Amino acid sequence: MTKERFATLDAMRGMAALTVLLFHIQGLYGPACMAISECNVRFGYLAVDMFFALSGFVLSYRYDGAFAGGLRFTAFMRLRFVRLMPIYWLGLLIGAVGLLLDLRLGASLGSTAKVIAFNAVLLPSPTFHTHIDLFPVDSPAWSLFLEVYVANVLFALFGSRLRTVGLSLLVAASFIGLIVVEAKVGNINVGWLWADIAGGFPRVTFSFFAGVGVRRLHRRWRPPAVPAVAVLGVLILSFVLRVPARLTSGYELFCVGLLFPALIYLGASARERRPRLGKMLGDASYALYVIHNPLLLLTNRAMASLAIAPGWALAGGFTAAVLMLAVAIDSFYDRRARKIMALALDRVIGAGSNRKGVRHAATDAG
Repeated sequence: MTKERFATLDAMRGMAALTVLLFHIQGLYGPACMAISECNVRFGYLAVDMFFALSGFVLSYRYDGAFAGGLRFTAFMRLRFVRLMPIYWLGLLIGAVGLLLDLRLGASLGSTAKVIAFNAVLLPSPTFHTHIDLFPVDSPAWSLFLEVYVANVLFALFGSRLRTVGLSLLVAASFIGLIVVEAKVGNINVGWLWADIAGGFPRVTFSFFAGVGVRRLHRRWRPPAVPAVAVLGVLILSFVLRVPARLTSGYELFCVGLLFPALIYLGASARERRPRLGKMLGDASYALYVIHNPLLLLTNRAMASLAIAPGWALAGGFTAAVLMLAVAIDSFYDRRARKIMALALDRVIGAGSNRKGVRHAATDAG
């Protein structure tokens, strides 16, 4: 059976990745941004929750049938590592350069090597200081860690067998967890520090399994086809909308709990006028997400060393350069690297069906 390509969901993933980048580069705007009241992407961090939900939708679409047909846990996890690690290791290499530059500031070589080693296998840094990133080498990797070692493991072990009632209970319990996080922290921008790692668990389990539920609902009842531009417009608006401080918590829960699943449900059947553009954005989104922060840290160091002033030109140039680099990585590196890694794993540990494994690893967009 030919796999369906959801062009609008690709575009949504691309817009979410770009939103995370814009949220992180506020320092590059400098005075140019300060002259305009709050010009940053206010709720850019919620794009991560959209990523989780999109991943749940796509992986349910691709693997529900495979699990029913006997796909093993080990084979699935192998496919996920093949899908994610080649680009991640590229981002890790860039981030390691930044960490090694810190050695001149008095950092320990041993502790730096330990951090790089743990992060290299997508595990958090073993530094348990509460204000230390889980992934100092490539900060956004905290979400990959939670998706792979929490959501993907649960999906492979139980998710494919969860029927409507069980899936609904899991999603509801996770949403209650999000409410608790909101009550304790005041927002759900959590999960990336040792201080708030616990809040990342309901964050990933709710959105990922909500995405699984949306996929199964979409398979049974497809909504009317709405224009893709409307879905994308609402998504972008949700990230930049100005909300009074007293309503922030409710707005976050509304977006994550209702709006994002609804947009995915509609986006999966949307009328797409430029599917090739959506495909390009979706294909480049993962590289954009993984490499932008290590490159940003190197850019910040260069600004400090060379006395480069922040401004709109710098921010725009950085965004354009990272976007073009992400497209190039997807076009010339990612698929080749995945095939090489899949074949290498087949030789070392075996995979049952080499051709099937390579094909899934090369096309899996989750």
